[in-house]
Amino acid sequence: KQMGLSASQARYLQLTARRNDNEHEAQQINHARTENAKRMQEISLKYTEGINNRQLSFFTPYYDGSNDGTSVPLTYATITAEFPEGLGYQLVDANGTQVRPSDKDAKALREQAYADYEDTLQARVFQTTTKDENGKYTETVINGSNFKKLILEDKNDTVLNKNGQPVSAETFNNNIKNMDAVAFNKYWNTYEYSLLSGNKMTVKPAYDEAKAKETLDNKLAEADKLENTSCIYDDRCMDSKYLEEQLRNGVGFLQKDDPENCDEEGNPTKVKVDYSGVSLIRDDLDKSDDADIISEYNTKMDYYQHQDKQLELALQQIQTTHNAIQTEIDSVKKVIDKNVEKSFKTFG
Repeated sequence: KQMGLSASQARYLQLTARRNDNEHEAQQINHARTENAKRMQEISLKYTEGINNRQLSFFTPYYDGSNDGTSVPLTYATITAEFPEGLGYQLVDANGTQVRPSDKDAKALREQAYADYEDTLQARVFQTTTKDENGKYTETVINGSNFKKLILEDKNDTVLNKNGQPVSAETFNNNIKNMDAVAFNKYWNTYEYSLLSGNKMTVKPAYDEAKAKETLDNKLAEADKLENTSCIYDDRCMDSKYLEEQLRNGVGFLQKDDPENCDEEGNPTKVKVDYSGVSLIRDDLDKSDDADIISEYNTKMDYYQHQDKQLELALQQIQTTHNAIQTEIDSVKKVIDKNVEKSFKTFG
């Protein structure tokens, strides 16, 4: 009897351990299904937002005044162009200050000014030191026209290429003859030439820093004159999505001259309006991307629904196994209870 009781207890412990593993696996599957549900909820939300997204457009009615006109996306160009190509408004911020893209000519002038300034700061020239008959040393800047006389003829040097091979003096001199000191220095270093001799060329900056800065400032001032300083220059207004976001959020507005109302000096007053108050601006559902949104939604939902179905089947199998284990546990427990009763029963 004791042997039977021990075996039953061992079996009971084994079944209990299996049931715990079974329940843990079920918890893992339920967690995975919860994550799946979150993903499907996110996909549904993205789908809803995508299908219901709206787009501002510039509407041009037909000449008969019907609403069956043409619509194009609202852009900076369609806002500022004169009717019928556009609305004939200005884009302004909340304070009424005009917002516009940077002037191309001014922008190019600024970029070139900074590029020239950087090139100037990098400019270097070679120079050589010579001694005259009176013993006086003189430093002379080397350029394409004097290189031959100052270096090759004076010292009888040979120019070597980067591989250490001699270069034809005639060809080399023809290549550099029209170069100024800065261009010659850059050419020499670019092709990694060297001299076969004891003659050395020293290098020094070829610029006056104060003069270079003055030149930069003058060019930037020219660029400023090209642009109206009373405007805000923001190239992002050329991005239709950014522009629409600004208009919807009350950051950007439209403004137009009102010739019927002038100030004391006879200038037309400015009328600032919200985009929603302009009849030729439509706020319609954007259907241009619906096909892509629907396709993406169906693909992702099919995937996660398939995953969820697989998890559901796995959970059902675990539940079936769990029920069988529990039934066997109950049976073994009854056997153990009977063995205990028979083994430890007290006789009167």
